[in-house]
Amino acid sequence: MTTSALGKVHVFASDFKERSDLDAGCYANMVRVGKLAESDKTATVFVAGSALVADSKIEIITALSGAGDRKWSLEIATDGRPHVDSASLAPGKPWLAVAMRGGQVHVIDAEQGAKIATVNAQGPIPEIGWARIKGSENPLLLVATGASLNAFRVAASSK
Repeated sequence: MTTSALGKVHVFASDFKERSDLDAGCYANMVRVGKLAESDKTATVFVAGSALVADSKIEIITALSGAGDRKWSLEIATDGRPHVDSASLAPGKPWLAVAMRGGQVHVIDAEQGAKIATVNAQGPIPEIGWARIKGSENPLLLVATGASLNAFRVAASSK
């Protein structure tokens, strides 16, 4: 699975001879695939891309089924050029973290498509990951800023 200059998500068969294209409703420039829970039978496709309008300051995050059916879509306004440089699913939680050019990092409820946390000023091109913490059900969000490594606790949802 990949994106291309066409702004689509391309899904290749295991023999690479067949390809299907998914339309995420944005100019896709990043794709991640993962299960939200260990019990999920199929994975979810997460796509990040800019809005399909010139000079837009909107980044769109979309969740799709493997067949391309849209589960949800979330628009995130940016101060600068919209672009997700890093994305990661949390282990054991349905949370998707996205790091945007310019230093914004958002944590999204990957089941509902709603922002649950945001932190700013995390370097020009932050990279993100998650770390499990012994004795805690919530993993730590790790953000590499280019100058430091920051760790954030994300509060559990009130569900």
